[in-house]
Amino acid sequence: MEKGKALLENLSPGAFSQLEQKLKPLSPSLFTQVVEHAYGDVLQPGALATTSKQLILIAILAAQGGASVQLDKHLKAALSSGIQREQLLELADLVALYSGIQNGLALTRKLSEIELT
Repeated sequence: MEKGKALLENLSPGAFSQLEQKLKPLSPSLFTQVVEHAYGDVLQPGALATTSKQLILIAILAAQGGASVQLDKHLKAALSSGIQREQLLELADLVALYSGIQNGLALTRKLSEIELT
């Protein structure tokens, strides 16, 4: 749990507390899966750097559609970890090409809603 909590807090300060307050009461098992498996294992640096994994995850969420809340949180985490807005806009072009223009536009729109920091 601690390894996942540390990465989650590093990517998005305050996110662990939000998950603990909002998700854990609704589904303790899903909370555990997100923190221990997703952030404690899969998203940890390995052969792919965490920033590469973030870009891939954003592309998947955008391509699937319907995950606006998760997409928003991962975009903010990506920007705060040093991924450039221009990289995300280029990613939106790829999403549009391979997943449909509507998904690329949705990613671009979501990115435009996030304040420049």
